Amino acid sequence: FLPLLIIMGAFMYFASRRQKKAMQATIDLHESLEIGDRIHTTPGLQGTIAGLGDDYIELEIAPGVVTTWMKLAVRDRIADDIDD
Repeated sequence: FLPLLIIMGAFMYFASRRQKKAMQATIDLHESLEIGDRIHTTPGLQGTIAGLGDDYIELEIAPGVVTTWMKLAVRDRIADDIDD
C-alpha cells in the first residue's frame, strides 16, 4: 500500500511542477509582448500587435483591420524568418 502512495505522490508532484513551468512560460510571453510582434491566437488567427493594454491587445489581422483580444488568447509569438 505504501509504495502505491509514494508513486502517486511522485506523479502528482511532477505533474504539478510541469504545469507551473508551462504557466510561467505563458506569463513571461504575455509580459514580453511589444507593438509590432507577430503572434498566433488560440483559435489560430495570425496578426501583428498594434496596441497593448494591461489585459487586452489590439491585433491587426489585415491592413487597416484592427480587432481587440484578451492577452490570454495569445498562444505564441511568430519567429521572424532571417535569411542569411
